[in-house]
Amino acid sequence: MDQLRIVVAQINPIAGDILCNFELHKQAYEDAANGADLVVFAEASLTGYPIGDLALHQQFVMDCARANAELIALTRADGAPGILFGTLVQDSGQEPPFYAYQGQHRRMKGQVFNAAILAENGEIIGQRFKRSLPTFGPFDEARWFEPGPLQGPIQFRGTKIGVQICDDAWREDGPETLEETGTELLIAMNGSGYTADIMDQRYAAMSRLSQIHGYPVIYTNLVGGQDGMVFDGGGFCINPGGDLAGSFPLAETGSFSTRWMKVEGSWRCVSAPKDEPESGWAASAKLIALGVRDFAEKNKLSVEIADIAHPATAMLRQLVPMETDWKSGNTLTLLPWTKTELALGDFENRDGLEGPRLAPFGDVYSSDLSSLAEAMGEDAPPVGNTETDRQLQALIEDELCVDALADEGFRVDACIDLWKRMARSEFKRRAAPMVLRLSQRALIGDRVYPVTNRYRLPADS
Repeated sequence: MDQLRIVVAQINPIAGDILCNFELHKQAYEDAANGADLVVFAEASLTGYPIGDLALHQQFVMDCARANAELIALTRADGAPGILFGTLVQDSGQEPPFYAYQGQHRRMKGQVFNAAILAENGEIIGQRFKRSLPTFGPFDEARWFEPGPLQGPIQFRGTKIGVQICDDAWREDGPETLEETGTELLIAMNGSGYTADIMDQRYAAMSRLSQIHGYPVIYTNLVGGQDGMVFDGGGFCINPGGDLAGSFPLAETGSFSTRWMKVEGSWRCVSAPKDEPESGWAASAKLIALGVRDFAEKNKLSVEIADIAHPATAMLRQLVPMETDWKSGNTLTLLPWTKTELALGDFENRDGLEGPRLAPFGDVYSSDLSSLAEAMGEDAPPVGNTETDRQLQALIEDELCVDALADEGFRVDACIDLWKRMARSEFKRRAAPMVLRLSQRALIGDRVYPVTNRYRLPADS
């Protein structure tokens, strides 16, 4: 076969809702079935992501196994395409590693994997287990899963398809093994949350893979808000040599058809959507709106705005869904606090609020509110202190030492004062509202310092 039609399905799963997520897969699969060879989903598309300690619960593991079997069964029909989806797999053939503490959750973990299953004709033709298990920010996969082995490609309709799950494609050993074992096409399945510069990083990383190893790449990703994270979709195709061949919308679900041909011995994407994803503050505004909507809808909450005099309060009104039932009783309260205010403790832990609280702009510095407001079509609020925010970025994002602060031209005494204020506010942040993560150093979820913490920068007397 020298042609393949591969449909990439960007779906918005709900963590733990296996029945709902199964229906999303089934609908996307059936929509794509006419003429497709393979329908591809993202990492953990069946379970939702991240699922936390659900991965250690025996009933959840069993329910996943049943849903896996039902998805595989969809491929039995004559002429049906194959399916590649992300899920959880318990492999009883794996010998659990020794743990000195043999609690039940530790024993289960030894056989549970973050997995991808490729099936056709009603059978599994290959499954791959994630090897690189991240333990940063909101991820704690080494707690939930065992790492899988290095593995080669899966033979699918005459083509050797390599499968890498998220972090595996960003490290050298997996892609190198795939090249050495004759991979002709790599599918990188991701559950990658949005951060402001993430698209450039993804393009650069996957382009580099293609340039070094010679095979084309299909990058897939989840869509939707999950607690403080927002998955942005934004999948794409890379041709051999690293050129972008197609891209899919940011923060939107859908099934996107791509056509591949073998040209001079190499697979090339010859037809694919070429959406131009939003960037900068326009992208952040779109993802913030998606994150608020999904948190409310997936938890069946109405939405209200806290009665607080703040420049960003007016911006919050745009995030309230029009169909909100203000009388439902189960309410998500939106708060206007920024990253600057969370860092320095300049916010209120509001008493008397029932239900969850969310600060949609809690990963946006005060001096950036005007840029975000413009992207949202709002009047710009007063700009915060730009110099203070530059100093906070040096301390939070870059974690610069005193000498580096001085070399970069910062006022060291002012930075030391800000550091003290941040340290004294750690206990307040532990009771702060959730924030939507737009960077890799969100103050709620990414940056975690002890509450009892006597460390101060060296020049502090």
